[in-house]
Amino acid sequence: MRVKVNGKQWTVTDEAVAGLCDHEGNHVSIAPGQEPRERLDTLLHEGIHMCRPELGEDNVARMAKVLTTLLWKDGWRRRRRRRRRKART
Repeated sequence: MRVKVNGKQWTVTDEAVAGLCDHEGNHVSIAPGQEPRERLDTLLHEGIHMCRPELGEDNVARMAKVLTTLLWKDGWRRRRRRRRRKART
């Protein structure tokens, strides 16, 4: 997925790490196979790093946890992407 944050184009991909934010390459890696709530927390955590790189890890983790709890209690869940059908020729 691609997303624009603070005027920079970022790429977010599924990779083997739990979560990693690379500011030089404008790239975020998220581990596939995480439970839905854990993935939401990881996405929020890395998103906070994208927006506020100056924040320390403890502050980022605390903010992500609060936002995850808030969104989860409000019913936010990941929707599975539908497979695109091949066009008939």
